[in-house]
Formats: sequence, C-alpha cells, structure tokens
Amino acid sequence: MENKKIIAMMLTLSMLAAAFAGCLGGDDEPEPEPEWSLTAAPDVNPVWVESGWDPIIPNLNAGEMCEAIISAMTKTDERDQVVDFTRAYYTSSQGVIGGSGAAAISAVGDLNMAGTTIGLQSGTTSDLYAADNLAAATISAYEDFPSVIAALNNGDVDYAMGDAPVLSLEGDLMVTFSDENFGLAVREGSGELQAALDVAIGAVVASGEYDAIYGAHFDGAVTLADDTTADTATAYPTPSEGSDLTTVLESGDLRLCTDPFYPPFENYDADGNVEGFDADMADAIVDEIAAHYMGTDNPMFQAPVSATTKIGLLNPLTGPIAVYAPPFTVAAQMAIADLNAAAASVGVDMTF
Repeated sequence: MENKKIIAMMLTLSMLAAAFAGCLGGDDEPEPEPEWSLTAAPDVNPVWVESGWDPIIPNLNAGEMCEAIISAMTKTDERDQVVDFTRAYYTSSQGVIGGSGAAAISAVGDLNMAGTTIGLQSGTTSDLYAADNLAAATISAYEDFPSVIAALNNGDVDYAMGDAPVLSLEGDLMVTFSDENFGLAVREGSGELQAALDVAIGAVVASGEYDAIYGAHFDGAVTLADDTTADTATAYPTPSEGSDLTTVLESGDLRLCTDPFYPPFENYDADGNVEGFDADMADAIVDEIAAHYMGTDNPMFQAPVSATTKIGLLNPLTGPIAVYAPPFTVAAQMAIADLNAAAASVGVDMTF
C-alpha cells in the first residue's frame, strides 16, 4: 500500500509539472519567428520577355511573366486605371507618313475624310486618337508595327500613323501632333518597385547619362518633360518581405515585358538580343538600382562606335590581264569578309 501511495504522488507531481511547463517557459513554448532580412543577389540585370502589344498589360498584371513593362508605352488615363506608371523617361509625339501617291496634308485633321485609309497598330494611342478624331476615314488596325509598314508599302493603306520617331525611320514625316510621355508600367500595389524605378530614372537624367543615351538614338536636342509630382519618390525605399522590389533584388533579375519590333525603341539585333533606346535605358536604370542596393559599379553609357573603312581596289576589268579580274574579285571579297569577321564593329566597304 505504501508503494502505491508513493507512485500516486509522483504521478500527481508529474502532471502538475506538465501543466505549468508552458507558463514557466518550458519545452511547449513556441520558438520566435526569425526576423526577415533581404538576401540580395550580387547584381541586377534586365531580362527581356517578348509580348504582343495587345496582351502586354494583362501579361504584366497576371504576375507570371514580368515585373514591369518598358515598350514605348504612352502614359494615358485609361492605362493608369489598371497599372501604375513611373515618371516619364521619353517625350514623344504622334506622326503621319504617306504611301506612294498619297496626297499632301498640313494637319492630321486633313485625314478625316471619306476614302482616306490609315494604317496603325491596334491598341496604341494612335488607334485611340483615330477612333476619337478620324471617324470619316477608314482605319485599318494591325497587330504589330511591321504589318502597318507592309500595308503602306503594298498600297493597302494611304497613310501610316504612329510614334513620330518610329515612323521617321520609314519615311518623311508629313505632320506631327499630340505630345505624350512614355513611362515604365508596374502592377498596381508595386509601390516599392515604382519608387525605385522613379529614383533611378531621376539619377540617369541628373548624371547626364540620359543625354548620351538619347544622342545615340535620336537627332536634335533632348526634349524630356518633367512630369514628376509631390508623390514621385526622391529616395530609394526600404524593400519589404514579398514585394516586387524584393523579388527583383533577391533574384537579380528585373523581368521586362516588351514588344521588340519597334525600332528605335526596341528590336532584336542580328544575335537575337534586344537593343534600342529602351534597352539602353533599362540597362542604365538597373545599374542605378544595383549600385544603391548592392554597391556595384555604375558605369556611364558609352555609345557603340561603328567605323567604316573603305578600301579602293584597282581591278583589271579591261586590258591584257583582264582574265585575272574574276579571281581577283573573289579574293578581295574573301579578304573583306575576313576583316569583318575579325572586327565586327568595323564595316569594310569594297569599291572599284
């Protein structure tokens, strides 16, 4: 009986100890959550994600393809309802070029007449302008800009309408109108990323790097409107857990949706890389962001140098040694091909 009492007392004490263990800081107390901290990648680089123009905003907002859009996108009130824009990084205008035999015009309103056909890219500000102001004309909207130019060259439309810097590469501008600003677009709620991009754009402009990038792609003086407001960030934000900015800094990738068939803003080079004004701006912007958050070097933009060397060749096309002209021509062409391969940045132009 004595042993049974002792066992009962020990069980009772054990139960009491277990009951009070939580209150006394015993094993049942949960471990505190570790405090979150940013684990940044060594650098940040732009990663280009091709998108058609019409679905580019839905692709951004779906959250899978990219964190931002840079694609010569005009900041409009309609788009601002579904995305947030950075400060302007380019100020543009709309323009018109004509096809073969197109009548001269002195103002865009001259196009607003029956029998006039206008080609433009669907979903662009040109499309919106034409719908609101050129109801009498026949508007043909195409999926991409190359299709617009093909339609103009084929005679399917009389005029092409679009961003003036882009059209000027295809023909002489007949008129320009409707000044507008381009901005990067981010998802609504991506305030930290928007702020970082705003500060980076401001730094690119203030340093003079913007002027160098602009001069590499466009003629004339820089015309960039300052559309900043009291709400535009002037200091880099502190990244928080789960934000788009944190995703960029931890992965080292800023994924950018773009429609890469729109030179001089974005297009593919011969090696399949995205090039153009927007590409150079994206490089400068991510360099600014990486320099702030990672402490990396922030090199200034250097315009590529493309020199052309002309070599004159005296080819014996006539006379007693004319028989040697064909093999001489082949040998010269092979030599020039070798020179081009050895120095890709130097063009060699063979002349006779």
